[in-house]
Amino acid sequence: MKYLISPSEYTLPNPRIDGFRKLKEVGASTVDIFILSLDSFSFFLENKKLPAELEEEIRATMPSIIENASTHSVAVRRAYVVPGTDNPPGPRFVGLTDANSVIDAIKQTYDFAITQKYNEVANSQIGIFFHASIGTPKYPEGNQDVSLVPYGGYAINENGFVEIYSVFGMNEGVQSLVADRYLTEERRGKYYIVKKEIPQKNKMICTAASGEVKLLEVPIEMQFDQVLSDGEIIETARVVGGLSKKYGPQRVEFSSEKSNVLFNEVADYWKEAKKDAPENINLKGAVRVISNIGDFQKLSEISKEDLLSGKVIVKVGENIITNRDYDVLGALAAWKDNLFVLYPGVAATQHAMRVLTDKGHKAFLIGNQKFDEGDQAQIVVTGGKVRVTNLSKTENQNYISLWDASFLGVELCGGKADRLSKMKILGFQVPHGAVLTTKLSDLVLEKLGYKSQVALADFPKVYQALENPSPEIISLIDSLLTDYKQSNKAFSTRSSATIEDDSKDSMAGMFDTHLNVSGDALVTQAIAVIRSAFSPQIIQHLQNNQGLVEKMKIAVVLQEMVDVRCAGVIFGAKAQTGDTDIVEIEANQGLGEGIVSGEAKEVESYKFSRSERRVVERKGPEVLSQPEAKALFMLSERLRQEFNDTPQDIEWAIDSSGQIWVLQSRDLYIRR
Repeated sequence: MKYLISPSEYTLPNPRIDGFRKLKEVGASTVDIFILSLDSFSFFLENKKLPAELEEEIRATMPSIIENASTHSVAVRRAYVVPGTDNPPGPRFVGLTDANSVIDAIKQTYDFAITQKYNEVANSQIGIFFHASIGTPKYPEGNQDVSLVPYGGYAINENGFVEIYSVFGMNEGVQSLVADRYLTEERRGKYYIVKKEIPQKNKMICTAASGEVKLLEVPIEMQFDQVLSDGEIIETARVVGGLSKKYGPQRVEFSSEKSNVLFNEVADYWKEAKKDAPENINLKGAVRVISNIGDFQKLSEISKEDLLSGKVIVKVGENIITNRDYDVLGALAAWKDNLFVLYPGVAATQHAMRVLTDKGHKAFLIGNQKFDEGDQAQIVVTGGKVRVTNLSKTENQNYISLWDASFLGVELCGGKADRLSKMKILGFQVPHGAVLTTKLSDLVLEKLGYKSQVALADFPKVYQALENPSPEIISLIDSLLTDYKQSNKAFSTRSSATIEDDSKDSMAGMFDTHLNVSGDALVTQAIAVIRSAFSPQIIQHLQNNQGLVEKMKIAVVLQEMVDVRCAGVIFGAKAQTGDTDIVEIEANQGLGEGIVSGEAKEVESYKFSRSERRVVERKGPEVLSQPEAKALFMLSERLRQEFNDTPQDIEWAIDSSGQIWVLQSRDLYIRR
C-alpha cells in the first residue's frame, strides 16, 4: 500500500491541502507537498505506531527534499478537518533535518489529534503533510547579516482591494507583531499599489539555532524598511486576486525563500456580515480579563444581555499576545455572542484583531493602557474616531494615558503629547507615559484665584506663587501620580503646551524639562513644568506674539526614562537653506539634552542625501554604527511620510540594548 500521496490523489475536501492545488492553478510559487493517506492514521490509531512502509517511504523521500531545499530542512504540518470547528489547532514542526525527526513529528501530530478527540467527530480527517521548509528555519541570534532575515505575512481580498500584511521573521508574527500594510487595487487587469503603511518593526518571531521559536530583535538598520518589495506586493496581489475570482474571497499566507515569496497556505476568507449597529457608540462597562482557557468560565456566567449591550467588556490579556496563544484568541472569536473586546496593540497591529472582528465582535485597540479585572471602561465612537478610557483611573480627565492624547486633542493635551500619542498609535517606539492635562493646570490656576484665562500682566504673580505651591496644589497632583511614585522607575517631566511644537514656532527650550525624576520629586517637578509656562522667557515671547496669549494652556507629559546609550536629533531638511534633499543627524553619548541646548561638544554628525539614499558627509567622534545611522535616516523618512510629507525635527535615543526610541517629532519650519 502507498502511504505518501500527492494532492491530486487526495480526493476528500480538505482546506489546507486544497489550498496548494489552488495555488498551482493560478501559477503561484509554492512548494511540493507530500500527504499522508488517511490509512496512515487508521493504522496508527489501531497499532500505536506508523506503518513500516510509510517510514520507508519517508526515508526514501527525505534525501532529495533536504538536498533541494534552500533551508536543507523539512516542515511537518497538520491538515485536520473537524466538522463544527474552524481551523482546529494543533502542532507544526519546522527545520527538521532527518527522517527520524519527521517520523517523530508525525507521531506527535497524530497523538495531539487523538488527545483532542478530533478523530471521534463524524466525518473528521486527521490529515498530515510535509514539505521543504521555507525561509530561514534556524536564525542565528545576534546575527547582523540582513540577508538571512526571513519575512512573511498574509493577504486578503476584501471590497475590491487586496490588503497585504507583512513582517520580518516567520509569517505567524503577523498575528501579534507590528506589520507593514499595503493596499492594492486592480485596474484594467493589472494590480497597483494605492497605499503603504510602514511602521517601526523591532521584533520578529524566528526559530533560533537551538530549535526553539523565539521573539528576537530585528537588525536595527531594517526596522524602518519596507518588508516586501513593490514587485512582491504586486505578485501577492495578483495571486490573491486570481484565487478570489475563482473561489470567492481568499486569505493567503506567504513566506520568503531565496529573497522571493513562496505561498504556503490558502483559505476561504469568510467574514461575519455586519449587524445593523449604530455608527456611533457611547457605552460604559465592567472589564473582564481573558488570560487563559479557564477564564471562559467567567463569560458563561454572564448574561447574554450584558455581553451584547457592553455592560460587560472583555479584555484580551497581554499574555495572550506576548505568548502568541492563538488557541485562546480563536476560542474567544468563536464565542456564541458578539462581544465588545479591548485588544492590546497599536494601529500597526490591528490586523491581528481580524480573528475577532471577522466573526462579528467589536474589537478596540487600547495600546499599553492598563485595564484590570473589574475596572470601568468607556468606549466612544464618533464619526469613525474611537476612544477607549479606563474610567477607574481617568474619569475626570485631569490625568490620561499618553495613548489617549491624540484622541482628546491639543486643547486638552498640548502639542507635544498629541504628536507623541499619534506616533505611539502608528507603531513607533515611544516611551510609555501619561499626561497631566490642561484641565489640571486650570484647576491649579483656580486654586491661585484665576478662574479664566490668565492675563499676561498676571504671569509674574503665577510664576512667583508656584515657586512655593500650597499643600492643596501639591495634594491635587500627588493624588494623580500614586502609581508613578510607587513604580520605582525614573521618568521625564516635559511641557506640552497648546502653542508648543508648531511648525512655525516650536518654542524649543522655553519650557522646563526634568529628567530622571522619581518618587515625590515627580510632583514638585510637574508643578515646575506648569510654572515654567509663566516664566519671564515665556512672557517676553508672548509680548512679541500677542495672538498666542489666549491660546496658551499648559499640560505636562510624564514618560518612562530610556536607558540611553546615545541620543540626538534629526533634521529632515536643511532648515537654513530649504534644501529638502538633505537629512542631518547629530548624535552624542548619553542623553541628547546637550545637543538640543547646543552645549554638547563631542557630537557626531551625518548628512544623508534623500535622492541618493546614502551618506554624503560625516564628521566628529564615532557614536553611531553605520546600521544605526541608516536606521535613523529611515526613521526620518517614515515620520515624514506619516505627517503629510513634511520634514521632521526629531529627538531620538538608542538604549543599551540597541533599540531606537522616538522622544519627540514636530514639523520642521524651513525658512524660504
